[in-house]
Amino acid sequence: MSYCDIDVELAPTNGHDYTVIVRSSAGDQRATIKLPYADQALDQRLEALAQARRGAASRGLVMTEQDVTSLSTQAEEFGQALFEALLPAELRTLYYTSQQLAAAQDKGLRIRLRILPANLTTWPWELLYDPVPDDFIC
Repeated sequence: MSYCDIDVELAPTNGHDYTVIVRSSAGDQRATIKLPYADQALDQRLEALAQARRGAASRGLVMTEQDVTSLSTQAEEFGQALFEALLPAELRTLYYTSQQLAAAQDKGLRIRLRILPANLTTWPWELLYDPVPDDFIC
């Protein structure tokens, strides 16, 4: 499959603010954002996800439906908060328009995420969750 690209760059501004720059075939735009979790809150959320996964593993190799639902719900909530912070409404429009342009060309949309603050590179960006199609974006 061939792809259209959308570049999303996250750069430090000051304090807990960051600048997000989106470059896409639908246009370019920037916004100042605050991420949804401070370091300690992030650690707590990630630990809750890990505990849900470990809980299932401690009972055996098979996850129950309840385990899967709990883990999925926690991952979706975390990913949605991250998605909505990274792409506020004005930038999300570029994202959705880029999806439409890619689909019109029978292509997929590839998001190229560039994280400049080193302390944010370990965040689980693969959990970005878009509530509109109700799915993880990767």
